[in-house]
Formats: sequence, structure tokens, C-alpha cells
Amino acid sequence: MHCFFLSLQVEITLQDINDNPPVFPTDTLDLTVEENIGDGSKIMQLTAMDADEGANALVTYTIISGADDSFRIDPESGDLIATKRLDRERRSKYSLLVRADDGLQSSDMRINITVSDVNDHTPRFSRPVYSFDIPEDTTPGSLVAAILATDDDSGVNGEITYIVNEDDEDGIFFLNPVTGVFNLTRMLDYEAQQYYILTVRAEDGINSHLAYSIASGDSLGQFTVDKNGVLKVLKALDRESQSFYNLVVQVHDLPQPPASRFTSTAQVSIILLDVNDNPPTFLSPKLTYIPENTPIDTVVFKAQATDPDSGPNSYIEYTLLNPLGNKFSIGTIDGEVRLTGELDREEVSNYTLTVVATDKGQPSLSSSTEVVVMVLDINDNNPVFAQAMYKVEINENTLTGTDITQVLAADRDEGTNGQVRYGIIGGNANQEFRIDSVTGAITVAKPLDREKTPNYLLTVQATDRGSTPRTDTSTVSIVLLDSNDFVPVFELSPYSVNVPENLGALPRTILQVVARDDDQGSNSKLSYVLFGGNEDNAFTLSASGELQVTQSLDRETKEHFVLLITATDSVALKWMGVPEATGVEVFN
Repeated sequence: MHCFFLSLQVEITLQDINDNPPVFPTDTLDLTVEENIGDGSKIMQLTAMDADEGANALVTYTIISGADDSFRIDPESGDLIATKRLDRERRSKYSLLVRADDGLQSSDMRINITVSDVNDHTPRFSRPVYSFDIPEDTTPGSLVAAILATDDDSGVNGEITYIVNEDDEDGIFFLNPVTGVFNLTRMLDYEAQQYYILTVRAEDGINSHLAYSIASGDSLGQFTVDKNGVLKVLKALDRESQSFYNLVVQVHDLPQPPASRFTSTAQVSIILLDVNDNPPTFLSPKLTYIPENTPIDTVVFKAQATDPDSGPNSYIEYTLLNPLGNKFSIGTIDGEVRLTGELDREEVSNYTLTVVATDKGQPSLSSSTEVVVMVLDINDNNPVFAQAMYKVEINENTLTGTDITQVLAADRDEGTNGQVRYGIIGGNANQEFRIDSVTGAITVAKPLDREKTPNYLLTVQATDRGSTPRTDTSTVSIVLLDSNDFVPVFELSPYSVNVPENLGALPRTILQVVARDDDQGSNSKLSYVLFGGNEDNAFTLSASGELQVTQSLDRETKEHFVLLITATDSVALKWMGVPEATGVEVFN
């Protein structure tokens, strides 16, 4: 027997989703810019890295605040540009809030800009002409005059040196170049010279003999060389963004007065060593969902963070900060968060876990993220009626369509699992009642008759809308109250009675009339009235229907009496005109 095998290679390509924000190299950047920088001059290029790809990694840059119409940013390239000429004397500091946005997520960076001074202001004397009177016997060395000049520039650009431009040939006066104070150097002789005219020049910072500059290799303006040739770092360096620099430093002389300059260059290589300057950055989502019947030890989600440092500085360990109710644990190395306790959505519907990622640098750096675990509902709760039995009393003449009571059942589940529908499943054989399936309102559906059915015992069911529905039942007791809807009826009507004439003892009862009323209570209590046929007043009738002869009867005078008796209930039929009547024939 021969066996044949066929293999198939399946290639699966994961599609990127926008689950990573663009990230600046640092949260805060301190930057120094010379004043008088030209309109439209590029200061630097901002760069934010987005771990997504394709359209999800396209970053747009904007200035949120602090620009004061002095700066703008190219939204695509990230070039930070001065929109107008900067003036340190007008404003020396700016604090820009810059945002990088990939269309869904964003991050911000604060750029603190210090406008450095350039020598663009001329020193000014407080007065154009100074005049001083000096006694000729003034002692040599005495302070005889003082002048003052100011310069709006700062630093060495604002430091003033006083120089006597045209002095007396004998050098009688000495001018302190820093303070502007004149001191007398020798004795004065009024008879030899009565006045002196001096011309003084005020100068700001004197140029150094050499000037240094970086000719190439520093496109972001991160380095500078001071007047002494010392290479300095202007901005925070980031090995993770650029680990190597190759700078060309140029030096030229500054002859005074200006003449041809001579320059020389030197190459400077700078290699950055890693320091633990980057905390871990979380990449994992901040929201996850799990059903409340999830088995213990199930991986709920996986925390994932990266660290752009190298070596041990980039090794990450995970911990949970203040685990809630011992429901969750996390793998120190893999970041897998597992369920360690049973969940009950009706008790706690969500958990906020604080995951901490710590690198192994010395000292270590850490960051944290909050992950919300939403507990999804399952249909594990029955609807529960607010009452096991509802008792209702209504008049039997209650109109069709009238609401008589409302039942209510609550279900602790949510969504369709917690939506309750109502139905009558017993005690309503003739459909005298109906129930609103949504509100639980019970309504009279057909005319009621207490004399036919005095009470009902309905069984009401509440059912949730889960895929496997759960139910509860309750009993509704309905008692019909009587309404006066029956007329009294004489069952033996008409009555015939024979009475002997010339009875001895009077009055004498000769008949008890009885009428029936199918109503209940006061509606069935009857009273009787002798309504007609008693013109001779020979008879009386009690309210209870007892007919008596009150006079001796004489057959020869009248042998036949026809009496009319009415039966009336105590309520409604008094308003209905003619009561029920019966005839009584009396013979003697």
C-alpha cells in the first residue's frame, strides 16, 4: 500500500490597527535661539515616532499653545519655524505645547525656548553733556565726577567699558573703565588751566580674538562651541534617536578693525553610551472584556511594554499595583494577566488594574498603565417578583380596558438577559384579564360578573430574554366587589291567602312574603311596602314582609281583597323608579 502526502503553505499577514500613539523622544525640550533670527527661519525639526505602519503611522504636528504668533510648525515635516523676527528685549522666553497626532491618538511635548541676546543695541549715556565744578585744592585721588551709560543687551553684550577718547595730554584725570568714575591724579592749578574738555566713549562687549562654530554634522542644533573653544551640549541627547555624531568645528579669527579672516576646521566624533533614561512604554490596550463565568487561570489580557534603552536597561518586569480582591495575577516576565478568583458581574461589573512595568537599569525606571476589565453578563439570575402575591379588590362593573394593578419583577442581569416580559399562565381560562408584556399592567379584558365568578387567582410569569430564558411566578388574587345590578324577585308571586272572618285576637299574622336579590351585602337587603289594595286599612305589612290582619273581617261585607306589595333593596333600585311588586289575594 502506498501513502501519498500533500503539503500546503499558508501565509498569514497581520493587518495593522492604530493602537500606538506617536511618541516624542522627550516630554520637555529646552532650546536656545538667538534673537533677530530671520522671518521664516527653520529652528529645528521635531520628530515623533509611531510604532504603527502605513496610514496609521502618518503624524501631523501642531502647536497647541504658547506660540504668540512668533512660531509655527510645518504639519507634515515637523519643522519649527520663526514667523517673525525675534527680539529678546521684547520677550526672552517662550513655552510651546506641541502635539503629534496620527489621526486617532496623540502625544504632547513642551518646548521651552530661551531667546539669547545678540549685540543689537548701542550703549546710551544718561546725558549728552556732563559738567562738573572742581575746587583747585582738591586732593589727588579724590573722586571728582561720574558718568553713566546703559545698554539694553544682556550678558557681555550689555557690559559697558568706558574709554577716554580725547584726553588731556598730562593725564590729570583717570577714568575707571568699569564704573565710569573719574579720579584726580595730581594737583590742579586754576591759574595754569581753568577747564578741561574730555570726550568719553562707551563700548559694549569686546570681541574675542577667535570665534568658533560648528560647520556641519549638527542639523538639529544640539551642540555649540563657546568663545574659548569648549564644545557644549545645548539640548538633551538621546542615544535611542541618534547614537553617533560626526561634527566639523570651524575656528576663525576676529581681527580689529575687520580684515581678511583666516579659518581652520577640526573633525569631532561623538559616540553616545546608553544610560537608563527611558522608562518602559506600554503598547497594550487599556480596555478588555471577559464573561463573568470565565474559568480561573484564564489569561485575561497580556500587558506589553517596550524600552528603547539597551542591555539590562531595556529588560522589563511586570507587577500589579494593589491587586483587587485577589482576582488577578500577572506574569513577571510575560506580562500575562490571569484570573485567580471567580467573577460575579452583579457584584462587581468592572475592575481597574494598574500594571507597572519596571526596567532592570541602575537605578531602575518604571511606568504604569490602567487597564479596565469589563465583566460581561451571562444569564445567571432569575427575574424576581417584588411580591409573591398581589391582592386586588375591584367592582364587578369595572369597565373593560381599566388597569387594576401592576406587577413588577427585577432581573439583576443586564442587556437582554435582564429584560423581563410578563404573561398570565393560569387562572384566566375565559380571558377576563390581560397583562401588558412590557409594563406588567393587568387590565380588565371582558365584562365581569360577581354573581357568576366572585374571585380569580391568576398565575403571572416573568421571563427574561436570555438565550436560555429564566422565569419566576407570582399570584394575583382578584376579588370582585358587588354592584347593585340585580332586581329583587318574588319567587312565589302572586300569593293567595284564606283568612276566616271575625277573627278573635288581632292583629294576626297571615302571611310572610319573601323576595330574592342576588346582589351581596347592603345591595341584597330588602324592605317591603304595602303599596295598594288596603283602602280599608284592614292590613299592615312590616318592613321584613310580615302581613297582618288588624281588623275583624266580614265576608258578607267584602269577601276578597287584592293587595299590592313591593320589595326594594337598600341602594340603587330606590333610584330606578318602579320597584319589584307582587300581588296578594286575601279570601275570607
